[in-house]
Amino acid sequence: HPALDQFRSIEYHLPIRTGTNIHTRDKQRLDLMKQLHFIDFTHEKKHMRVSFFDTPDHLLATKSLILRLRTNMDNPDKSKITIKSRSEDITGINNLPDCGRLKHEIDISPGKTRYSASADIPLQLGTIPENVNELVNLARTGITPQCRDALRPKGLVLNNLSTPGFIDIYRYKGRMKVNSAQRYIPVVLEIWNLGDNRQIAELSLKGDVGNKEELDAVYDELYKLLHRQQLIRPGNHSKTEAYFRYFKGE
Repeated sequence: HPALDQFRSIEYHLPIRTGTNIHTRDKQRLDLMKQLHFIDFTHEKKHMRVSFFDTPDHLLATKSLILRLRTNMDNPDKSKITIKSRSEDITGINNLPDCGRLKHEIDISPGKTRYSASADIPLQLGTIPENVNELVNLARTGITPQCRDALRPKGLVLNNLSTPGFIDIYRYKGRMKVNSAQRYIPVVLEIWNLGDNRQIAELSLKGDVGNKEELDAVYDELYKLLHRQQLIRPGNHSKTEAYFRYFKGE
């Protein structure tokens, strides 16, 4: 497993409420942004589609691995496949040799800390995948032979991948002035569009582990602001878990 000093990036996640699904998604988003008045949002919006994959016997999940395809809907040539090992215990992290340049990150959410090692495989998509078969084919062909060979000794043979589908994601950049830092801190609002006008949303901020003390203070301040407005979403599922729960009808 990776050494602790390899984890140089830290990201903080806060799951937030988005209102009721009796309103349109746009109205839910606008209402939420009004409630987040302490954040100065830019006009920059990024549209992506995300799909997660596993085998029928949940081989990836049992090995604490995540395989994700993120389609950049604004610029399909900047899409990517990510293979990630994530665990609450650093000793549970799988090394991912020959899968590309690894990024080691600490993820913090209310009451939970996770460690992850991930590799991104760039994709240049001529056309945007529109169905499950096209998504699965991209995942199968997108993983490099070197990465596939490196995973095989771990019992990870990725020939029978499947996915339940995709979810549209919208990401909005913003910044907030925080008392603890006395300067503007960049934050990101990410909204996942589910069915029946349902949405899940998250605020996040990230930085270098060397600035953890300052980032902890910013995170605490942001949590208190959201809690005061009853915007913290109960439960502590990761976005990956929320994705699979949605397609299971939960």
